[in-house]
Amino acid sequence: MRILQLCIRYPPAPGGVETHVAQLCTRLQARGHQVRVLTSDLRKEIPFERLPPTDPQWAEVSGVPVERHRGFTLGGEAHYVLLPSLGARLLQVRHWPDVVHVHVYGMSYTGAAALVGRLADWPTVFTPHYHPPWSMSGGQRRAGLRHAYDRWLGPPVLRAFDRVIVNSAQERAALQHLGLDPRRAATLTSGIDPRRFATLPPGSEARTHLGIPADAPLVLYAGRLASNKGLDTLVRATEELVADHAGLRVVLVGGDFGAAAALRHQVAAAGLARTVLLPGHLEDDRLFLSAFAACDLFVLPSEYEAFGIVLAEAMAAGKPCVATDRGGMPELVAAGRTGLLVPYADAPALAAAIDRLLRDAPLRAAMGQAGRARALELFTWERVVSGVEGQYAAAIAAHRRS
Repeated sequence: MRILQLCIRYPPAPGGVETHVAQLCTRLQARGHQVRVLTSDLRKEIPFERLPPTDPQWAEVSGVPVERHRGFTLGGEAHYVLLPSLGARLLQVRHWPDVVHVHVYGMSYTGAAALVGRLADWPTVFTPHYHPPWSMSGGQRRAGLRHAYDRWLGPPVLRAFDRVIVNSAQERAALQHLGLDPRRAATLTSGIDPRRFATLPPGSEARTHLGIPADAPLVLYAGRLASNKGLDTLVRATEELVADHAGLRVVLVGGDFGAAAALRHQVAAAGLARTVLLPGHLEDDRLFLSAFAACDLFVLPSEYEAFGIVLAEAMAAGKPCVATDRGGMPELVAAGRTGLLVPYADAPALAAAIDRLLRDAPLRAAMGQAGRARALELFTWERVVSGVEGQYAAAIAAHRRS
């Protein structure tokens, strides 16, 4: 099968959606499909950062051919990524794919792909990776653009695709309010590679790299340093924890997506410079996995996550999780069994959940064991890719009937 994938960014650009699409492409190609990716030249969207054409992964990533198109933004509070050359490219490749898989709701290329798909008679699949408008960063103009998109473009775009893959029941319900036909929708999560978590490197490697004593309690966050990740709440919660947990370290692993400076200022103002560490993105995967091995628990205090792949990774590493009760996270973390859920932006509740786990080693071990079993049963890439192949077949069959 010849499969064309469209997404806003692609590795080496970091992020959960980027990881999802790359894993999907690599594994589909390994199963004998021909895969091509059309994406932007962006490494980051906020702040705007381009991937240089000299990057060794510019045109190919893990054997998958990638075409990168120059992204533009309206700028300021009207920040919105436009890919004007992508529409023309879609017309040029219109006779190549057997199925087209488009990722991320609200993008300019999503509507272009839906339109060209009708003209080219493509079977189409859409994975929205949906974020509700209230979870978006930016000012009033960006919010206004999103409101206009939801009202005028979102419904016809959703109706244009033969199949829609959602990450959670919550996402399905939200999209139904925008016009999603539930008969065309299927729920498939993101995934993890069990082999990657079969034997973790010693946690001592990460502790040594980060300068953390072997006996210090360690709370880990991994992901983008962005305004919608709730990290300011985690810093406030840490202020409540330091007095009762000697030597506590809270490590925020991830690249800067516009929030690092404010976080460093907050940490310094709170007198937590030795407690809250911001080491940036850990490029070395062994070191990244060692951080999971080193931590006592994992925290994801986001305003919203369509799925939260890093939670599945933490669970596969055998760690209990504390997450907010929004988006797909409650469907991923089994509250009271594999972790704890707290309200968003509630620092005392977040502190209480972390405190409870830090004080109870047997509970941490039991939740970690249950989480690992859950992740390895429900959230593997083999399961996800097989499900996506099924959706491609369903899209082709539905397209033939229409």
